[in-house]
Amino acid sequence: MEYLHKKLDGLSENLDFNFHSKCEKLKLVDLSFADNLLLFSMGDKVSVTMMMDIFSSFSLSIGLKVNPNKCYLYCGGMLEGEQEAIMKITGLCKGNLPFRYLGIPLSSKKLSNNQCLVLVDCIVAKLSHWSSHMLSYAGRVQLVNRVSFGSVNYWLSCIPLPKGVIKCIEAKCRSFVWSGKSSITRKAPVAWEKMCLPKNLGGIGIINLQVPDERLVLGLSESLAKSGVEGPGVRYTKSVWENVLRWMQVRHGPRGWNEEMAWLIKICKSRKWRGHIVKMAIAEVIYETWWDRNMVVHSIENSNRDTTKRVIDNIVYRLWAYPKYREKLDLMLMP
Repeated sequence: MEYLHKKLDGLSENLDFNFHSKCEKLKLVDLSFADNLLLFSMGDKVSVTMMMDIFSSFSLSIGLKVNPNKCYLYCGGMLEGEQEAIMKITGLCKGNLPFRYLGIPLSSKKLSNNQCLVLVDCIVAKLSHWSSHMLSYAGRVQLVNRVSFGSVNYWLSCIPLPKGVIKCIEAKCRSFVWSGKSSITRKAPVAWEKMCLPKNLGGIGIINLQVPDERLVLGLSESLAKSGVEGPGVRYTKSVWENVLRWMQVRHGPRGWNEEMAWLIKICKSRKWRGHIVKMAIAEVIYETWWDRNMVVHSIENSNRDTTKRVIDNIVYRLWAYPKYREKLDLMLMP
């Protein structure tokens, strides 16, 4: 793939080749991940022909060929005649946007309710399986928690879901728990909010999808905190987070996990400058702690690494490009 990438990079020097409008600044022609490849160009015959000629040469060199059944052509802002001409050049069928990768629809915009119906259909299929009709109430609760919500969490770990989709999924799961059917009914002796409470608070521990999506992102830090870096992982992560908060001049002491997560969700909703910096700090602390954990797991020498300093340096480097943050950073950088 490196050979193909270098050959496609040579198109940037050819004046006849036109980049895709969103890729021109980056001079981007291809993206590859594992055995998947994406090619980008303007929708004109010359550019597409040049790109396909290089790919054909690559195929002849190493023997890899395009499987028409697994490859698709995606067009935007083009007439039908132009699309048909490009389809003849490439030999590919036209696909529909957004396309799916690892089961997740990919789009440059926030997904609509209709684009997420595939997730709802997947959950309904699991709930409607013949074996699920033989379950007791306890069995239905376990199926909803372990199987159905597992699919939702996978999507939420990649992209935010529309609230309408989450409400629809909860309605179908609620009906299944009480009636054994996925069709929405009003048979609910107990409010769903109470059922989602922990068992020690009178609920049955069903996962509540109505919590903000930030909780699923912040959940990464919980697993990192329990991973065990430099002794107890919680102690290490807490010390790094305390140092970063002190540098940001935020008067807050880390508490228990639930209290800390509630505070983070609250402050991340703020549109003020400090809320934006805290969100970036969360991401940097998670990443750097994860990096340190991998160093320990793989027995890599890491004695000279100052995690707090790296987090601060990354925050300053990323935010300095925005003039509105420079004055705030100057104050925080003062001794």
